[in-house]
Amino acid sequence: MKLGITVSTYPTNFGPIIFKDGNLRENIREMAALGYHGVDLFTNEKTPQELQDLRILFKDGGIEINTYLAIFLAEKGVKLSEINDVKRLHDIDLYRKEINNAQKIGAKSIALGYIRGEIGEGDSYLACEERLAHSLEIVGKHAAERGIVIGLEPINRYELNFINSVMEAVAFMKKFRPVGVGLLLDAFHMNIEDLDFSESIHAAAGIISNFHAPGSSRLATGSGHLDYDAIISALNETGYTGYLTLEAFPKPDSFTVAKQSAEFLKGKFFTHNIRIGDQEVVNEG
Repeated sequence: MKLGITVSTYPTNFGPIIFKDGNLRENIREMAALGYHGVDLFTNEKTPQELQDLRILFKDGGIEINTYLAIFLAEKGVKLSEINDVKRLHDIDLYRKEINNAQKIGAKSIALGYIRGEIGEGDSYLACEERLAHSLEIVGKHAAERGIVIGLEPINRYELNFINSVMEAVAFMKKFRPVGVGLLLDAFHMNIEDLDFSESIHAAAGIISNFHAPGSSRLATGSGHLDYDAIISALNETGYTGYLTLEAFPKPDSFTVAKQSAEFLKGKFFTHNIRIGDQEVVNEG
């Protein structure tokens, strides 16, 4: 498995991003020194040249761009389950453009969180998921052709009213089987919505594209009450070898949270005899 961390391409006050001051060169230096392998990259709108420059910057720093998050799409009101057909097609086009940008920047996946939309007044769960499935049929094929995976993220009921739990997301995936789509799981949301972490992780076996691994209160990994021995064991049992990514609030500060989380996860990987990136882990105990 690999260690991932969240970073923004620009200064922002937006939520659970560890490095959010926009000082990417220093951010990359610090995360590499702490043993992180890749990032979830939160970005504003970029020109083709800016995307190319970012790709080179991260490559030169030895950090992989795992997931691309075009968070400005939410500000534009993009919703892939939009009830208005004309607007939904427009939103699909905007998301396809960002899939192209994810490819240009060298990302492995692109997130799909809030902009999947939600169930509005007079709408229904069934109708909403049918519209989302139609959109994913289009953008999923577009992503797959470019070697990109769309990471559909279950988000808790207090933030969204559509596909809240991992089990709901798995049911959606089994029902519609969208090409080019996986699941981006997040322990914070799972702590609210999923009764059994191990059961939910096993249910999502083979389609997990990323795993957000904060503490139970969105602070450093290992803080709070989440059982990361059970979480890591379940992920390992499914054959998952991807990222455990720190999406958390940078409190008391970015470096401290990043350091504590990396040390905690490395310790758990050692305990469970799990390879860290390309490094062989041998525990004789």
